[in-house]
Amino acid sequence: MVHATLGNVDEARRLFSEAITRCEASGLMPEAIHNRVNAATYLERLGDVDGALAYCREASVKAAELGMDGAVARTNEIINRHAQPGATDVTGGTQ
Repeated sequence: MVHATLGNVDEARRLFSEAITRCEASGLMPEAIHNRVNAATYLERLGDVDGALAYCREASVKAAELGMDGAVARTNEIINRHAQPGATDVTGGTQ
């Protein structure tokens, strides 16, 4: 997050990706999900909506599987801010 705060976008993206990969390799799925949500929040602030939504979709599905309601809610907030009316959401419903 330090790189994100300092505006080093490429390094922040790399570190988020690396953190997610390491967490998953270590079986730390909740931490991987939190890293995805944090990456999505960061990318949304930068205006990279596609990148943010990609992280949100991954995080939302995995968080729902683990019962991480807070993470699901955070990802849904981001997804809903950028949803097109009538689009299908990650759960298969319409918005």
